[in-house]
Parts: sequence; structure tokens; C-alpha cells
Amino acid sequence: MELIETAERRIFIELLRRHGLPESDFVLECADTTDPKGDEIEGQRGFAVVMRRSTGFRREYPIGFDPGWLARWRRDLEDGVFAGPPSGG
Repeated sequence: MELIETAERRIFIELLRRHGLPESDFVLECADTTDPKGDEIEGQRGFAVVMRRSTGFRREYPIGFDPGWLARWRRDLEDGVFAGPPSGG
């Protein structure tokens, strides 16, 4: 099982499009922090890591059973958290 499901990746991309942001400027990765010796019932845990290439800004969103990371990501987009001038270059 993937920490970030295919449907969640589609929603992530759709949110970028709705906000007029280029998909190529964003990286979505996951960091798995699940205890390999832990109980399977607990489920997988980790972070969705979003980075904007042009600014170098990145933010982590806790993920696991709670799919709320997408709602927090959307709020951050709406609040302009990932906006800003490109980093030096």
C-alpha cells in the first residue's frame, strides 16, 4: 500500500491546475515513518512532502489513516503559502 494513493496524487495535480500553477514546478514525495516492527493494525504513517522548485519552499503534511493532508495542502494554496518570488539564481 502506498502512503500517497493514486487518487490523492490526482487531486494534488487538480488543485495545482485550479490555482493556475504548473505541475512541473512542484514535487510531491512521501517520507515513510512507519515502524517496521510495529503492529500492522496501526497502519502506515509518514509525511507528504511538497516542494516548489522555483522557490525552494517545502512543507510536510502528516499522512496515514487521516486523508486530511489534502485539505491542509489546499488551504495552503489558497492562503498563498507556496507563492512568492523564485529563490536566487
